[in-house]
Amino acid sequence: MDTLTIGSIHIPYTWVAFLAAIFVLEIVTKKRATWQIDSFLFQYILIWKLSYVLFYLKAFIQAPLSILYFDGGWKGHLLALCIVMITLIMKRQQIQFEDLWKGFILFLASYHIVIALLNVNIVLIILSLLASIVLFKKISWATALVGVIIFSQYDWTSPYLWSFVFLFVLFTFMKRNQESKQLIGLVFVSLLIGMMWDSSLKEMKTTEGHTTIMLQSVDDEKRTLHNPEKSLTIVNFFATWCGPCKAEMPHLQSFSQKLPDNVELVGVNLASRDHGETALNGFLQQYEVSYPILIDENDLAGKAYRILSIPTTVLLNEEGEELTRIVGPLSEEKLQNLVKKYAE
Repeated sequence: MDTLTIGSIHIPYTWVAFLAAIFVLEIVTKKRATWQIDSFLFQYILIWKLSYVLFYLKAFIQAPLSILYFDGGWKGHLLALCIVMITLIMKRQQIQFEDLWKGFILFLASYHIVIALLNVNIVLIILSLLASIVLFKKISWATALVGVIIFSQYDWTSPYLWSFVFLFVLFTFMKRNQESKQLIGLVFVSLLIGMMWDSSLKEMKTTEGHTTIMLQSVDDEKRTLHNPEKSLTIVNFFATWCGPCKAEMPHLQSFSQKLPDNVELVGVNLASRDHGETALNGFLQQYEVSYPILIDENDLAGKAYRILSIPTTVLLNEEGEELTRIVGPLSEEKLQNLVKKYAE
């Protein structure tokens, strides 16, 4: 789970880490004006967020409030990255690129320190702290350390990884001196280390078992949550009154129409926490839901899977063992990435 739980509220670790990194950046750059990258970060985030309307117009029209929960995905990142790069090139005469890069590395190191602390990842904590300390002495080594972190923590489809690569290429192109050549070499080494670390992490796979539960579907068929004939079953717990559930429904429906043969998507309506059959039927009709929907009348599944906040999505293997879970709404892109990671 990658959320911070405070009572019944679940806050994604990424939000906590981003705000903490911005706070650190503000404190450190008060006396280092040339390090400040705030305006570029906010430009990037604003474009990335609003691009949701451009790239997911149908989902936005079906659920306008979904813009609060989603963004433009990798296409939004690419659009934001291109615009920020154009801005940087246009302002190159007014910018100290080395100092700006230091601010960017400080932001990334601070961000991953918080992520590592929340996940209790000792190795990541040490690397991020080292990057923060070395930054004030040797930017090339700090960049290499951050490179190791990014290349090991994000897969090759991640927009975060490619944003780092593109900005690094832009920085070294603008600088073009002996140190930039050294920097390229160090980042190449960090790429190799990150790939080896990533491969070792992928070999580690943990599961959690659950009691087999049989539920009735809206089509009056009784079945288990997982499908023994599929290597991966994605189980989405929801209620009709839940705003984030409404936001993700167009994404879930679109995703369900593009599933690989070895993957199934199942919805579980927490009926004991919801507004009844009429509300459920209207909800399913409104979002044109065609994938299987099970009704958890007595909260058996809700309690067995410790569902405290909705929506919650649980990934099960063919034996019904839990591989991972995500609290909060999921975009179609995120669901596709989960399939690539967990489907065998």
